[in-house]
Order: sequence, then structure tokens, then C-alpha cells
Amino acid sequence: GGAVLGDATMAYQHPYVKQVNRCATVAFAPNAPFIATGTMAGAIDLSFSTTACLEIFKLDYSNQSTDMPVAGGAVAANERFHRLVWGPHATEMTPHGLIAGGLVDGSVNLYNPARIIGSPIGAEPADGAGGALLTKMQKHTGPVRGLEFNAFSPNLLASGAEDGELCIWDLAKPTTPSLYPPLKGGA
Repeated sequence: GGAVLGDATMAYQHPYVKQVNRCATVAFAPNAPFIATGTMAGAIDLSFSTTACLEIFKLDYSNQSTDMPVAGGAVAANERFHRLVWGPHATEMTPHGLIAGGLVDGSVNLYNPARIIGSPIGAEPADGAGGALLTKMQKHTGPVRGLEFNAFSPNLLASGAEDGELCIWDLAKPTTPSLYPPLKGGA
């Protein structure tokens, strides 16, 4: 026999609040209602696409729909993402902070979300999307699987990769980041 669960007129409750159908790694915006997605490395979506992109979606909890609208155009990435972080380092140029992506090829891409949010939607992802890609930092030789902004000094970004190196990047000038001497892991 079946069980009767409460009032039959009650609407079905989803086990989630919002959703977007992507094979992606994600990062929440630290100071605004947005979430970023980067095409996940090693995943295959239903279309068997081999492209990689960064997208930002608007989180509107007042809207009952579980769908999240895209907040701007997609930005093509040269490789797929292992890790995505959104840091609060806001400046006049980067009012929504910075997004850093750890990529399969060992690089760390740095994006300005303010140049993605509100950009045209629907076109093919363009590399840079109006200057959204601020810089590509290349130091690691293996995939970047660890990435984190410093909570006390948000201009500092740590990246770690399979090559065993830990890099600390100073993003005070995001288009020309400086690198502290890399730290090599010991066995």
C-alpha cells in the first residue's frame, strides 16, 4: 500500500532552491546575488560539447522559479576549469570583485565580473567578452586544482597544482599581477 502525505493540494517541494543545468564548477559572489559557473574539466554534457566557458547567473530568491537567469554573455575559456573562486577585492575597475579560474593547462585566468554582468546574451562566447579576461597567469605545469583568495588580504590569491608548487599572486594591479617566489612542496 501507499502512504498518504499530508494535504494533497500542497505543491511539490523541490529538494533545491535554484538550479541551472551545467556541468560546472561554481563560485558565489561574495557581495552580490550572483553565482559563476565554469565548464568543469573531465565532464561531458548532454551535447558532448568540448568548449569551455565562464557564465554568471543572477540569484533571485524572491522569484518562486527554480531557474536562474543568465546575468550576461558567456566568456570563452581556452581550457576547462578545475576550480573557480570569486574574491571580494573590489576597486573602481572591479566593483564586483574578481573571479579566478584554475585551468587544466596549469594557468590561472583572472576575470572582471563587472564586464560580464549586463553584457549581451546569446552570441557565441567571445574570448575576453569586452575585456572580461584581465590576465592569464602561467606558472604551473600541471592542472590547477587549488585556488583561494586570502580572507584578510583579498588582493592575495593562492594557487596550487599537481606540479607540487604553491603560488601566491598579488592582484593589487589585476592586469599585471606579481608573483611571490613559488613554494615547492616537500615529500
